[in-house]
Amino acid sequence: MSELTFWDFEKEFKQYAEVKLFRKKFCGIRIGKGISRRVYIFKPDDNYVVKIENIDSSRYFANIREYANWEYMKEWVLMNRWLAPCVWISKCGRIMIQRRAERKIDGAKGKYPPKLPSLITDRKRKNFGWIGDKFVCVDYPYLVHTGFKLTNAKFWND
Repeated sequence: MSELTFWDFEKEFKQYAEVKLFRKKFCGIRIGKGISRRVYIFKPDDNYVVKIENIDSSRYFANIREYANWEYMKEWVLMNRWLAPCVWISKCGRIMIQRRAERKIDGAKGKYPPKLPSLITDRKRKNFGWIGDKFVCVDYPYLVHTGFKLTNAKFWND
C-alpha cells in the first residue's frame, strides 16, 4: 500500500467536506443505495436525483462511467430513449445529477417491456423506471458495448 501524503489527505478531506456540504444543501431524502453510490432527491427540482459515490468505493467510478455512457449514447437514437439522461457531474466525479424516473418501488404503474437492448445487463427491477411514458434504465455504468440488439427482458428482484 502506498503512503498517503499530507497533500493527498488534504485533497481527500476537502473533497469529503465539500460533498457533505453539497449533500446538506442540495440533497433531499435518500431514495436508493447500491454498492458504490447513494441516490437522493435533488432539493431544487424533484424531477432530478443526485448520485453520490461512496468514499470507500470510489474505485468503481460508477458516476464517471455512467456519465460517459450517457455522453456516448445520447446521440444514438436507438439507445438514448432507454437511458435516464445525466445532466451534470462534478469535476472529481463523486457527484452526478440525473433525470429522475419513477420506479415501481416509488409507486409507478407502468408495465415492464418484453424486450430490452442487450447493452443493458444489470436488469434488477429497481434499476428501471418511467420518465413520463418512456421506460428507462437509471443505473447503467456498466453497459456492454456490443451493438444494438433487442433481447428478451428478464428482470430480477434484488
